Amino acid sequence: MAERRRLGTPGRPLRVVVIGNSCVFLSVPAPAGLDDDAYPGWLEETLLDRGVTARVVVHSQWHTTIKEALPRFESWVRDELPDLVIANFGIVDAQARVLPTWLLRNTMTWLPGQGGVARRYRTKLVPRLRPRVRGWQRFWAGRVGPRWSRVRPSVFQRSMARLIDLNVRQCAAYTLVLDIDPPNEVLLSWMPGLDVRVARYNALLEKVVDRARAASLVRTSEVITPDPERLLPDGIHRSVEGHRLVAERLADEIVRLGPAIGLAPEGR
Repeated sequence: MAERRRLGTPGRPLRVVVIGNSCVFLSVPAPAGLDDDAYPGWLEETLLDRGVTARVVVHSQWHTTIKEALPRFESWVRDELPDLVIANFGIVDAQARVLPTWLLRNTMTWLPGQGGVARRYRTKLVPRLRPRVRGWQRFWAGRVGPRWSRVRPSVFQRSMARLIDLNVRQCAAYTLVLDIDPPNEVLLSWMPGLDVRVARYNALLEKVVDRARAASLVRTSEVITPDPERLLPDGIHRSVEGHRLVAERLADEIVRLGPAIGLAPEGR
């Protein structure tokens, strides 16, 4: 068999797949130009600065959960033939399910229908409906237990473990799991108790990774917590600078892992 080029070099870039919810791609405030990017966009450059050539692709969806993403494993992960998978889930999964998910998405969607009826619905009804939806959520979110989550803790734990196992068995890929950023006061004002839920789900992520083969937990929240107002303005989505700092942390972790993910010790 012919000898392959070293992984992480121009002849054989490290193939990285990033999957998750809108935390993967959305910046707050919105990017002002081409140089503003989310962390997957920064990651190729930060790895190149460290002597690793990589190709980063993204498969993610607004307001999605690991339970919804897992059935998309073939198209989101396996078809990309990754060497490394970065998984960014949890902030949606942990939220209190005091409203049907379809109703919350319907009133908050960024992609409304463009037909006549849809436009009237969005301009006339939704503005009156949204405060009631928010008020109901605010009232009940801090009053229900962990079973009333968008993805129950036990299902979240099993689904994350399943994803990591599939990455290993079907792709021989290593998995980096990002922890969940702690919500700020803005988010807690309309989702009371979410900070407790996030702490619980972060503990589940740690447990999953401890028991898994070929996986690490990357505490990217550590780069956000020193200045959450600037780096996590809406309590969920990072600013452009927050994304850049997360990319730096991920690049450092990838280089540190080195041979564990197949990178040659001598780099490029």
